[in-house]
This record gives sequence, structure tokens and C-alpha cells, in this order.
Amino acid sequence: MRKHKLTDDLEIHFIELPKWHKGDIEKMNRLEHWLAYLSPKTTNEERRRLAMKDPAIQKVMEAEKVFLADPDCITAYEQHEKYLRDMAAMKEYDEEVGWERGHAAGLTEGHAAGLAEGRATGLAEGEQRAKERLIIKCHRNHMPVADIAKLFEIDKEEVNRIILQNTDAAVES
Repeated sequence: MRKHKLTDDLEIHFIELPKWHKGDIEKMNRLEHWLAYLSPKTTNEERRRLAMKDPAIQKVMEAEKVFLADPDCITAYEQHEKYLRDMAAMKEYDEEVGWERGHAAGLTEGHAAGLAEGRATGLAEGEQRAKERLIIKCHRNHMPVADIAKLFEIDKEEVNRIILQNTDAAVES
């Protein structure tokens, strides 16, 4: 385990209370007193004994009694807890709706881009196919390969390739 020192004034301890095992209250140190006080396994009698040993725990228990005796405090606490739960639920809902909207917009944009790209590709292929048909027609009309190449601004090898690829098609069309 790596230790990083943040400050000389503060120590932070992470303890999982359900895994913490309470021992004899008389043999506990101050930190263990607090862990015992916060543990759900500690009885009310044991909490009273802790309060007698530690004045800070006694003050907390007195504040807890005052809090629990005041219905307005309890109501305010419950309303605050409800507010926090509602805010968390709204945030989760907003994130979910935002994701769905973003996803839908992305699909729409992607679809539109795909259509545009498909159209452009289709047009380019159509233009190429029309060019090849014209080359075949010129060849059928006995135009020399050199003249066809010059007319379409391509080299002779490309003209010959198109003619060879489309010989059957040229004969049929």
C-alpha cells in the first residue's frame, strides 16, 4: 500500500463498519470508541458506557437526543434527504434523456452523412459507367484507341482495359 502525505493537520481513515469487529469497550482507544458508537452492532447500553468514557461521544449523544425529540428537525432532515434523492434521480434521468437525444441526433446525422456519401459515390460510379459506355460506343464506331484516349483525357492502357472489360457488354448493348 502506498502512503501519500497530504498535510500534517489531517488524517483520513477509511473503515468499513460492517467488517469491523467490536472488542471490549474498556480496552478500546478513542478511534475504536467512535467506531463502536457508529456501529449498528453496538447496543444502547454500550453507547451509554462509551459516553461515560468519552466526553465528545457524550455531547454527540445529547445532540442526537435533542434532534430526535424535535419533530421539526426530523421533518427538515427527511425533506433534505428526499431532496438529495430527487436531485440524484433527476440527474440520472437528465443524463439518460441527454444520452438518448444525443444518440438519436448522432444516428440522424450519421444517416444523413451516409446518404450524402452514398449519393456522391453513386454519382461518381454513374459518371464512370457513362464514360465507359461512351468509350465502348466510340470503339464500336471504329475510332482509334489513341483518339479515344485523347478525347477522354486518359491513357491508352486505360482505354484498352475498359474495352476488354466491356467487350461482352459492348457486343450485347
